[in-house]
Amino acid sequence: MSIHDTPLRGSNIVDLVNDLVRARRHSEPSGWREFLTALQKINVLKEFIVNPKRLAPIRDPMLVPQPHTPSQRSKKKKLKRLPESTESSLKPVMVWIHGGGFIKGSGTTKGFGPDYLVDEGIVVVTINYRLGVIGFLSLEGTDVASNVGLKDQVAALRWVKQNIAKFGGDPDNVTIFGQSAGGASVNYQVLSPLSAGLFTRAISESGSVFNPWSYMADPRERAFRMGQALGYTGEDDQALVDFLRTLTADELIAAQGKALSQEEKNGGEEYPFVATYESSVSSGDVVFLPDEPIKMMQSGQFNKVPYIIGANSEEYRESATSSSNALNNTPSSWTSLSKSFERYVPLDLGLERGSEQSLQIAEKIRKFYFGDQNMSTSTVPQFCDMETDIMFVKGVYKTSTEFVAHSDAPLYNYQFCYDGRLGVSRVHGSNSTIYGPSHTDELSYIFYYTAVTTPFPENSTEMITLRRMVSIWTNFAKTGRHKRTVHNRQNPVGHCYGQVALPQVVYRKLVHKHIRDKCQLQTQLGLETKQ
Repeated sequence: MSIHDTPLRGSNIVDLVNDLVRARRHSEPSGWREFLTALQKINVLKEFIVNPKRLAPIRDPMLVPQPHTPSQRSKKKKLKRLPESTESSLKPVMVWIHGGGFIKGSGTTKGFGPDYLVDEGIVVVTINYRLGVIGFLSLEGTDVASNVGLKDQVAALRWVKQNIAKFGGDPDNVTIFGQSAGGASVNYQVLSPLSAGLFTRAISESGSVFNPWSYMADPRERAFRMGQALGYTGEDDQALVDFLRTLTADELIAAQGKALSQEEKNGGEEYPFVATYESSVSSGDVVFLPDEPIKMMQSGQFNKVPYIIGANSEEYRESATSSSNALNNTPSSWTSLSKSFERYVPLDLGLERGSEQSLQIAEKIRKFYFGDQNMSTSTVPQFCDMETDIMFVKGVYKTSTEFVAHSDAPLYNYQFCYDGRLGVSRVHGSNSTIYGPSHTDELSYIFYYTAVTTPFPENSTEMITLRRMVSIWTNFAKTGRHKRTVHNRQNPVGHCYGQVALPQVVYRKLVHKHIRDKCQLQTQLGLETKQ
């Protein structure tokens, strides 16, 4: 059920058309606080999409979280009216934080519906937050606050805490969950003191604060690179902010890719403005991330709640396949890529490009994944494994090890490895010969994916896996534990499900040796991430 299907509709939404840099509010709205009459369905914000040309008026996203409740649905699964809720009948709440690299995406349920979760007695809330340069421009010492996209999420969680009981949800039983940038956002909320008490459990799918794409150590440099691309020639931080405020949202969004250096692009970074730590308070603003993530985790400065975190077995499959297809059109490209292997040394190791140590590390990484083979069409599976580890698994592993070292709260690791016809990429025609789910593929085993037009039989492996995934997620939201199930190694789905999560073990490390071996590579190199 959506807020649009209930009597609680309103128009307390503030228009922010082309006013995105100066409008940094992430606190509660002032003035009238009740829902009024008809609320038009919220339009996807300009910074939520890749193509900013197809736009409608921009509205403040954090003021309209979208609750979906399990009670009194019609045949079309639309709630006719809100149920009368009592304290004893309140349902567990799951708050979804969407992904999209902190630069695109939306919390709308169009495409991915909450049906399966709602059917298990969960109240589902989806939210939006500011993205890209609008949500993550950081210039400390100026009147622009940092990490406002993440602070938008905090504001939404406060709204849930204060209002969700009116939708039949239990404000004291809230699980936050998200995928990709949403999964990293969940990890950031686990870290932030601003989020303390706003949720009781957390699930990160394919996202960690230690993923190389989820944290920026150089926010000032990125801001100035973008400013220079737009014509700013000065060196003063506040003057740069004032200059950016003279530009339209379209101009800012079009130029934000210029914030990345060529070295960062060569290293695989795609997202110019993401989270960073805040070393001081700007203009009386509150601090979301008071220190670097690694320091916060190692000092135990985080919210110690039950936590599920993991990734898909072949996260980089679709990107690796498309890269291979492009490289095959230019045979010399494979040779060039092999010779410039240093680009795959993770930037968060803090090594100077071209240094002896960086080149040695590059060779060790190449040997680990490719042995004596040169990169070619035949080594695409190895390339996929390497990028999956660099971009996702390494960060997930780091979050896991630091969490269990500094918290008594249970941590559950998972690896989703079932590559079925219901996976998002397969639904859209992927013909990759690499077996294993790609990035986002698990979403259609948790949410009702409207792109699936032909129903699968109830006894199909797709539906068995779907029911197991939904059961794991919802039982965790209800109790903080997994519901025990039988792990049948003779059943290929059961085997993969075992890698999704073994409920009888509270993991203190990743359970599969091949994953541990990969993650030990960084230890063998004698290096730690710098963030």
